[in-house]
Amino acid sequence: MPDQSSDLEDRLAVLRTSFCKGLAAPIEELEGAANSIAPSEDVSTARSALQRVREIAHRLAGSGTTFGFPEITRTARALEGECE
Repeated sequence: MPDQSSDLEDRLAVLRTSFCKGLAAPIEELEGAANSIAPSEDVSTARSALQRVREIAHRLAGSGTTFGFPEITRTARALEGECE
């Protein structure tokens, strides 16, 4: 019978690797949302973009914690706090 903790560790390693491989997408999404804040003359559009930055940062902070990337968590939480 396979060791359940080993199986869980293997599955977490796969998820962690998947997170790393997919990290470029939310970072690009974050960058796009952040870039749309300043040039917008419409307050509503800028506010929506800022909210989007906060949401993405929140997700990254949680994922950083889940997958063991404390620097991602710290940076994303700081950014999230700046958006409030």
